[in-house]
Amino acid sequence: MPDPTLQTISATESPALFNVSPYVTKWMLFQKFCYGMDIEKEADNRMEWGKLFQAPLLRKAADDLKLEVIPNETDIYVRGAGPYSQLGCTRDATIISPGEGPGALEIKMVFDYATWKREWDNGPPRHIEIQTQQQMAVGADGKPFNWGIIGVFNCGEMTYFRREPVPRLWDALRDESQSFFADVLRKKEPEPFGSPVELPLLSEIYPTVKRMVRNFAEIMGEKELIDWSEKLRMCEWHSKERLGHERAEKKLKAEILGLMQDAAEGLFAHGIKANVNQVERAGYTVKPTTYKTLSLYVPDNLPEGYEIGDLDKNLAG
Repeated sequence: MPDPTLQTISATESPALFNVSPYVTKWMLFQKFCYGMDIEKEADNRMEWGKLFQAPLLRKAADDLKLEVIPNETDIYVRGAGPYSQLGCTRDATIISPGEGPGALEIKMVFDYATWKREWDNGPPRHIEIQTQQQMAVGADGKPFNWGIIGVFNCGEMTYFRREPVPRLWDALRDESQSFFADVLRKKEPEPFGSPVELPLLSEIYPTVKRMVRNFAEIMGEKELIDWSEKLRMCEWHSKERLGHERAEKKLKAEILGLMQDAAEGLFAHGIKANVNQVERAGYTVKPTTYKTLSLYVPDNLPEGYEIGDLDKNLAG
């Protein structure tokens, strides 16, 4: 649960400061704190099941670990103090050890062994590690916690990861949060990260202007123009190889749409073009939304390599 006052960055949001969150990027976070944009992901079935299972899993953790567990039943949001005053968290629970005092307890659910192997084989994923470390740094009553536990339910089994403070990460959280709020105050917007999670917000903030053509040869240096032309070329190739390359295509499309912003057409090297069409979807059984479609034109028989300094005759348009 994020801070409704927008005075602090929540533990679920802070991985975006390092662009390691699978749900939000630093650019999206800036749009929320600077302009009040809604970036919250709508609850899906997995999120709903996670919420339903949280209480019994917390009881299970208390039994397994033989420690007192105090659930955060009313989703109380805690703001940090001192160097962590711009950070906050909504902990799943506080866990109490007679010898160590209070700690943070974070409960997660993994629904299949493939995800467990891919994302948890070397320990907690980065964004969950950051989330838990921030909960420890925020602590309670202005005092950080000296330990924490990540409990993971995976296909009927519970696994526990004990966490100790990582001072360098706590310092980075402090520094990045201070820098972020300074940028918000100055309205210094970061560049879109080029992640597919940014696409709905990109469509809302940069509505495509019909008939607007942006010749990127007039904006970029030759090397940057060539690099982006190759991205369009690769995106078009991935599109043709959709079954094997769908994820790579989505990432490249997100980067290109972030570059295009409000342009309906972009001109690149060797006759390559990008066209953006904004689609309005009516709200019948779903919420009305606005999104963008991207189509690419890549001429046949392009050279394998691009020669810097010889682009004028090859520009699109």
